[in-house]
Amino acid sequence: MKILGSTKKKDLSESPFVIYFEYGYGQGKEGYWTYDHMSLQFEDCVDCIQALFPQFDSVWLFDHSCGHDRGREDGLNVSNMSVNWGGKQRKIRSTKITQEQGFLGPHSPKLQVGDTQSMIFENEDEGPYYMPSNLQQVRKHDE
Repeated sequence: MKILGSTKKKDLSESPFVIYFEYGYGQGKEGYWTYDHMSLQFEDCVDCIQALFPQFDSVWLFDHSCGHDRGREDGLNVSNMSVNWGGKQRKIRSTKITQEQGFLGPHSPKLQVGDTQSMIFENEDEGPYYMPSNLQQVRKHDE
């Protein structure tokens, strides 16, 4: 559904074993190859092999690179975050700071081990922090 916009797959018009994909964003671009793309291609490949060679079982090997990982819908992904108020935004989960290494940078942070960091503006009187407070109030209700 996420890739095709429908739960019904189209008939194959060419081999599913080689896919040409225009990565990136902008006119004529298809985004980036994700777990969802890989899953659809794999389903098509399995369907073809089963149709051509029903008497055989098949074994599939994957180079499981991070580009094929499926992230959580509420995962901490920079492309799901917004630095401004308003607009259409996903609900992003908060994260608990469990240790200094890997969570906190070398600066003097406001967050400490044990704190929970919210990735959305939960309080209507807060953020975006890089804006002066008068601009925060003006921009808060933009859509």
